[in-house]
Amino acid sequence: MAVVVMATCRHGDHYPSRLGYWPAAVWLAAFVWLELVLPARSDPRVVGGVILGYEVANLVAARVFGAGWFARGDGFEAYATLIARLCPIGRRSDGALILRNPLAGLVRTDDEPGMAAVACVLIGATGFDGLTRTTFWQSGGVLGDTLGLLGSIAAVSALYAIAMRLSALVLPARGLPGLFAPTLLPIALGYAVAHYFSFFLLEGQTTLILASDPFGTGLDLFGTRDHAIDYRLVSPELVAMVQINAIVLGHIAGTAAAHDQALRLFPPKQARHGQLPVVIAMMLLTCTGLLLLLSG
Repeated sequence: MAVVVMATCRHGDHYPSRLGYWPAAVWLAAFVWLELVLPARSDPRVVGGVILGYEVANLVAARVFGAGWFARGDGFEAYATLIARLCPIGRRSDGALILRNPLAGLVRTDDEPGMAAVACVLIGATGFDGLTRTTFWQSGGVLGDTLGLLGSIAAVSALYAIAMRLSALVLPARGLPGLFAPTLLPIALGYAVAHYFSFFLLEGQTTLILASDPFGTGLDLFGTRDHAIDYRLVSPELVAMVQINAIVLGHIAGTAAAHDQALRLFPPKQARHGQLPVVIAMMLLTCTGLLLLLSG
């Protein structure tokens, strides 16, 4: 696979900067639709077809745009790279590893097109996932669920756009939504942890268990049968504690990052007043996330 990718990208990197992360946002939206809406999403044939189509599409795109496609256009690569900005381990200019403030990687002075779209897709999709688990959500089939997913992403996008429009009245800068877009990443990460913690801890074992007995003959090559996590050890109280803390801490981190970004880009007085719409938007997202969580 590595040889194929290298051969595909041999023409260098000529990915258009104006595209930014927009292709990645489309990829991620398509993936969450597959994960949350498509009825046959657990069919191995469907999964295999999606993986094959995903690989072919990315190789073709890499052939056209060069290696830069994977950093900005591939949804999973972009997602992993953007979340990695929150890593507490970084590198100095000389390449040495250092410990850093996890929010330091979110402070940027350049507008990266499409990053806000990626963040809104991640937050809106996870919010829709939480909505479908509540007692008042009634599935409307493929069409209804698709509209629900798109509506959730659109609602988050509209909330962020309105907050940025109000901030622009105080903060005179071009590309303001793109400048503050990285501060949404802690919220996206918090939502992901909240909704997938128990699934990862419990269902995540299935991969190793199936690999330990690949043909269903009773083999236990890796000894997983005696060492699997007991479902009883993951109590509802523990899951609820992790979920609530992930949402709250994600929004606190996002608010702190937005404050830091504002102070670095604008005079203190303008920064304090201009970031208020962003803070209010993040508070609304926090309340909505907790409401969906507690309504499950």
